[in-house]
Amino acid sequence: MIHINFNYFSDILQRKTSATVMLPDAPNINKALPVMYLLHGYCGDNTDWLYSGNIEQFATEYNIAVVMPAGNNSFYADMRHGANYLKHIGEELPQIISKVFPVSINREDTFIAGLSMGGYGA
Repeated sequence: MIHINFNYFSDILQRKTSATVMLPDAPNINKALPVMYLLHGYCGDNTDWLYSGNIEQFATEYNIAVVMPAGNNSFYADMRHGANYLKHIGEELPQIISKVFPVSINREDTFIAGLSMGGYGA
């Protein structure tokens, strides 16, 4: 698997943020990959899934791209007096990722999961 630390500016969050992206070693560039967004827990970061569990084995077995965004203890929710993480994760991030990486934008090829705070956000 290829691990990429991806830094970008979010118009919705109005700040720089990051995600860790995992891609198969030899993706078929003629076919968009299914993609799973994995949300980390409270006090975690976008690298937590790399060191806990077997996400790399899962991604290899199912030939799927994995995107692990930084959640910054936001509960992945839109806030009245704060950042709009729900809109960022649900709308903006998939658009950004699909422009940069060979992933599908189709609903049936897109998955989301999380642990603890990330489970709430998913």
